[in-house]
Amino acid sequence: MNIFGMPALIEFDSVRRNLELGRELGLDFVELNMNLPYSFPENIDPRELRSASREGMAFSMHLHDELDLGSLHSAVRRGHLSRCEEALRWGSRNNVFLLNLHLNPGVYFTLPDRKVWVYDRYVEEYISALNDSFSRLSSLASGLGMKICVENTGHLARPFMRRAVGSLLDLDAVGLCWDIGHDARSGWAESDFMMGNLERVWHMHFHDYDGRSDHQLPFTGTVDCPRFLDLARERGMSLLVEVKTEEALRRAVGDLRARGYAAPSKSVK
Repeated sequence: MNIFGMPALIEFDSVRRNLELGRELGLDFVELNMNLPYSFPENIDPRELRSASREGMAFSMHLHDELDLGSLHSAVRRGHLSRCEEALRWGSRNNVFLLNLHLNPGVYFTLPDRKVWVYDRYVEEYISALNDSFSRLSSLASGLGMKICVENTGHLARPFMRRAVGSLLDLDAVGLCWDIGHDARSGWAESDFMMGNLERVWHMHFHDYDGRSDHQLPFTGTVDCPRFLDLARERGMSLLVEVKTEEALRRAVGDLRARGYAAPSKSVK
């Protein structure tokens, strides 16, 4: 059995608004997002989360996108690592079961005939720094009973990024988030990596792709949505319905429920 959740929305200005919508839609979790200031741990009232938890709501947390745990600048990396450690410790006290993050591919130099990625040029140093960071985070997460998932963003099509992510998957608390909309946008260039590491795919970001952009309503684009819903259910993944507006969420969750993929609403008025 998998659980269904919603992302924190940019149109809202508080965690409370997201919790209210999540309850109304009968969802199992809300994915807090540290790109949004109202979703910074220090800006959240833990009492609101505890109250929601008593009603059966859980939380995942999306770390901020500028995060770079493989930075070759040691001081920068230490700062980012410290922020992740703060998020893990805070999350363990507030019913957060999983941290989700993007792996930063770094910068590139534009040459006359190609782009050269700095982390590709210095791949051994990058992977060493990345493994040091994730080893520390995995050890902490394991002790706290939490998981960390690395999300595909299209960069797994690059061999150096594929190698980097693969090097992390022996760590106990580190797995993968399969964002199927991102994968569709990349021409499914990451799906072979995900299928080859399916036992480490613990989380799914579920949305459609219409040939121009992702984060579209499920069943309206090119993604084989039933296939991925069945896969998530079979593997017991947590599934985030990652459409980005209240209106779209209401439509998406209603459609999933009508098609029999989501349990009947457990919301209470």
